[in-house]
Amino acid sequence: MSEKPSNRDEQGKFKPGMSGNPLGRPKNTLKDYVRQMFVEMSEAEKKDWLKKQKISGIDMWKMGEGLPKADIEHSGEVTSKIISVDE
Repeated sequence: MSEKPSNRDEQGKFKPGMSGNPLGRPKNTLKDYVRQMFVEMSEAEKKDWLKKQKISGIDMWKMGEGLPKADIEHSGEVTSKIISVDE
């Protein structure tokens, strides 16, 4: 039995030029529908919709700007500085 070729290297990372989603982003999703619906609304309709849905200010910001990027690397190293105050 031959082994199926993998798009990942020995460490599990994608090989250069290979994708984890070769078919691309799905089309006609609920997100696409809601985005189009919102684009077609008047300013008054948008304000009314947001109020009726009880969308918080932070959620409105996330809807407009997206979530903050979360690509921080963590080393697991903990460092601290101890300050001593002598009387």
